[in-house]
Order: sequence, then structure tokens, then C-alpha cells
Amino acid sequence: QIEALNADFNSEVKAGDVLARIDPKTYERRVAQANADVAAAKAAMLVREANLAKARAILSQADKTVARNRTLAAKKLTPEANLESALRDASVARADIAVSQAEIESAKAAVAQKQATLDQAEIDLDRTFIRAPIGGTVISRTIDVGQTVAASLQAPELFRIAQDLRRIRIEAQVNEADIGN
Repeated sequence: QIEALNADFNSEVKAGDVLARIDPKTYERRVAQANADVAAAKAAMLVREANLAKARAILSQADKTVARNRTLAAKKLTPEANLESALRDASVARADIAVSQAEIESAKAAVAQKQATLDQAEIDLDRTFIRAPIGGTVISRTIDVGQTVAASLQAPELFRIAQDLRRIRIEAQVNEADIGN
């Protein structure tokens, strides 16, 4: 719905002037939702990065355990099963790092996707301002405050602006019988 009209018949306007404003409430909510989605996606990415740091710490500890068990196994002070278990734990930790890195890439993509949605919502909000495409004089206004503007396949004509009224070319049809008058 049209919320405000800033131009009327015979108003002088410049290119870019705001002629009218569509009610922005719906679009403002979409921007707020998109901002929240971006923040949530960024937080999810931070969680993934923390999981990667945790997986690296676990791998570091697993590598130390492998080294310790190798030394002990070489001296026959621990069973081979302990070394095999430590090697398995190190392999699992490496796999966890790979999974965490993939999750970070996925989170980065989600942030980019949410940012694109935010950008689109901001564009839609900006389009609630109906601006003059050219400078000139408003010669027709076909909307009123409170009227619903709906565009399906074609954009409706809300204002008609004449660029320069100092030079007008009028084409008129005159009946032959009226020529004498």
C-alpha cells in the first residue's frame, strides 16, 4: 500500500527525488530476519572453527600417545594392542579434522547464502521508495495514499513526468468542418 505521496500534479521533480513510499513494514521485517540469519550462520561458523581447534588438540594428544606407546612397545613394556589403539585414535582424530574443515567450508557457504538473501531484502526495502527516473514536471498521478499497488507482469504507471514543458509538440486531429473556426 502507498504510505506517503511526496509529489502531485504540477510538482517539479529532479531525477532521483522520492515521489511516493510503499509501506515498508513487511520489507523491514524481511531485512531484520535476514540479518538474524546472517548472524546465526556466522555463529555456526564460529562453532565449526572451535570444533576444528578441538579436533587439532585431540590429534596432538593422540600423536603424543602414539609416540609414547611406540617407545614403550619397542622396549616391550606395553602390549601391542595399546599401540594399535593409539594409532586408531590418531587416525580418528585426523578424520575429525577433515570433517571439521568440511563443516567450516559448508558454514562459509551458508554465510554467503544468507548474506545474499540479506542483500536482496535490502534491495527490496530500498524499492519501497518510488523515485523519479527523470527530472521534470508531474503531469499525472494515478495513485492515492492507502491504495494498493500490485505489479504482476507489467509495472503500473503511478506518475507521468514531462521532461521539459517549455517545448511542447502537440499532435491533434481537427475535423475539416472546424478548420474555419
